[in-house]
Amino acid sequence: MKELKWFNAIEWGCEGKGWSDTRQPYDRLPGRAEQLVPAEVWRLSHSPTGMCVHFNTDSSEIHIRWKLGSEQLGEDNFNIISFSGMDLYVHDGASWRWAASTPHFQVKDTSPEVCMIEGLPSGMRRCRVYLPQRNPVLNVEFGVAPEAAFEPVPPRRNPALVYYGTSIVHGAFTARSGLGCPQILARELDLPLVNLGFSGSARMEPELAALFAELDAALFLIDPLANMDAKQVKERAEPFLRILCGKRPDVPVFQIESPQPFGAWIKPGDVAAHREKIAVYRAAFAALKREGVGNLNFIDASGFYGEDNDASTDYVHPNDLGHRRMSEGLLPAIRSVLATVAGRG
Repeated sequence: MKELKWFNAIEWGCEGKGWSDTRQPYDRLPGRAEQLVPAEVWRLSHSPTGMCVHFNTDSSEIHIRWKLGSEQLGEDNFNIISFSGMDLYVHDGASWRWAASTPHFQVKDTSPEVCMIEGLPSGMRRCRVYLPQRNPVLNVEFGVAPEAAFEPVPPRRNPALVYYGTSIVHGAFTARSGLGCPQILARELDLPLVNLGFSGSARMEPELAALFAELDAALFLIDPLANMDAKQVKERAEPFLRILCGKRPDVPVFQIESPQPFGAWIKPGDVAAHREKIAVYRAAFAALKREGVGNLNFIDASGFYGEDNDASTDYVHPNDLGHRRMSEGLLPAIRSVLATVAGRG
């Protein structure tokens, strides 16, 4: 491979880290959380889901080399590009547009080095690279042509979109790491993103509510229902939301009502179970509003995926179309509340 100039992102930082006191540079929870959260949440927090690195360059080519923390490069339904790869977006002057991703056949081990894109015309461009959805990242560097300019862009420090939820929030099963619903929402709202999706492990523990309340958030999206049954929702939803809303009374908090599983329409028992926990979730919202919790909002997501089931990858998880439909369903309600909050300010 030709001689390049290399730049290590650790020197200027990535966007999407909610806490600075992490064990590894691309962890999503602070080191002290190991003693507070369930073991599986802690394990999953090492993936850099939703994090991205910004820089400007006029290079005709962009290379990336990175060190992965796990030899598992992908899994069933979760391709290597999204699970372990990188995703490049370039700003066209109006919005962020996808430009390239790391080919799956070039990510063969835990230390890939890939030419992300080449043949670019002259001129400076703003670049954003999303890190992998699931595989932990220990190090990432960007290579450009030796004659090219390279300007590191530090992460934005303004309040973030904070999204807590299940494997769906954790990126399952998008084709690329920039295609998750939280990433789409953050681009549409032009906000930094703190992605707190924990696959199979979003169960509204009160310790997590207190931890999340430490974040500098523009809004909180709470979307755990796919990982919970009605009993858990009844026991945990009100305490979790009471803690979060109470500690951050000026920040909008959104309870998201999950759509029923894609295949449930043909299984009456599954429909009944889903409706039961939705009813409990709505009851928690009503109880908190009666208590006077003013920053809590509810979003009915029952129709977000459509009726055709074409937005599905499997029984539970959306495909790329599903993540897009979900983001488009959430945006109007979020924008309305944010506009109201801004008007009060």
